[in-house]
Amino acid sequence: MVQAGAVYIHFPFCRKRCQYCSFVSYESLWESSAADYLKSLKNDISARPPGSKLNSLYFGGGTPSLLEVNELRFIINCLGAYTSLQKDAEVSLEANPGTLNLEKLKGYRQLGINRLSIGVQSFDDDLLKKIGRIHTAKQAVEAVELSYAAGFNNISLDLMYGIPNQSLENFASSLQQAILLNPQHISLYGLTISEGSFYHQAMCAGTMLPADEDLMASCYIYAGKLLAEHGYLQYEISNWAREGYQSKHNMVYWQQGIWLGYGCAACSFDGQRRYTIDRNLDSYMQSALAGTPFLQENEEVSQEDLLAEGIILALRLNEGAKFKYFKDRYHIDLARKYVAIIKEMRKAGLLEVNQDGIVLTERGRLLSNEVFWRFLP
Repeated sequence: MVQAGAVYIHFPFCRKRCQYCSFVSYESLWESSAADYLKSLKNDISARPPGSKLNSLYFGGGTPSLLEVNELRFIINCLGAYTSLQKDAEVSLEANPGTLNLEKLKGYRQLGINRLSIGVQSFDDDLLKKIGRIHTAKQAVEAVELSYAAGFNNISLDLMYGIPNQSLENFASSLQQAILLNPQHISLYGLTISEGSFYHQAMCAGTMLPADEDLMASCYIYAGKLLAEHGYLQYEISNWAREGYQSKHNMVYWQQGIWLGYGCAACSFDGQRRYTIDRNLDSYMQSALAGTPFLQENEEVSQEDLLAEGIILALRLNEGAKFKYFKDRYHIDLARKYVAIIKEMRKAGLLEVNQDGIVLTERGRLLSNEVFWRFLP
């Protein structure tokens, strides 16, 4: 039994799949699949119980806010049969503004959901239509206001930059609107074209051009300055928060913690091995309903790869890769083992060294992949 401090539950359903999305999600199938998927989750959890008090529970997707209150209660009760939440546990749910109303939000809050991650992406209606979002800018504003009215005091907003036909001024306007809503957390994601998305198909067909990297850099630099001016602390390459509102769940990933994932396509990590559940919805439900959720991938990660991943994940954080952490966990002197790489990256202005460890510079965050690949085996 894996003693996981964090649990992720994947909800692979959406009303409409976004143009940029490469996650495992199925469009317009929730109503016909609800009963079987909920039973599948119950069996999945009973087959691999967490066996530990949880510091974090995260409902991701897809669009978990399609869940009605009674459906979410069912899942939480399934987990509650095997584990409990620590007093200060973070319980997050990803939400699409087009699926929220006050009654549902109040029900979520009463169930113990204490953090909402609302996928706004933009406050420009034309761009929202072009990327396939089901909500409008007005609905996004209303969703945040309703969330506060329902009793939430830990709200994160997601915004994107690098969207086709998006200008710096357009992105700046959306970011300013987000700040006016006074969320506790803001995540900013540069558009990436991933295999499996509509955008990837368009790129391969030559009907869509890659994003302007200089424009994306300008958006990122602008955002960092504006968010700092409004009291948001950057703690990770793509994430800013008010003091005390950093995402506990994501920190588990970035600090190589242990987590269990349930549901179609969910991933788990036990400190040495990575597990991925079947990515096909029908076969996942078939096996889970039979009581044997199928592991599509079961990979033991070498110490060399774990070390490289640990460095890369740590460098994503503003606190950087700590010498003591890598000494205690991997029994290495980070500065000595990677002396040549560190010297090269310092000379390029991408890394800094302090008494605690190594950190990316502001320029290094813009060109992070130029640093990361050098630490790979």
